Amino acid sequence: GILSGQVKGAKRDLAVVNAAGGFVVAGLARDLGDGIALARAQLDSRRAWEKLHAMQDYSASSR
Repeated sequence: GILSGQVKGAKRDLAVVNAAGGFVVAGLARDLGDGIALARAQLDSRRAWEKLHAMQDYSASSR
């Protein structure tokens, strides 16, 4: 998938732009350009993938 780095191209680009908009709205980025840079950094470093797994682990342990 996109978070694991297996999907590239237009699908990844769309996810980056969507995340960038969310970062701007949340006040985590000043503008869309900064949001895009932040989204790319999260994907490239696999932090987004790690966060997904952490949330899955937490969800499974709280049942």
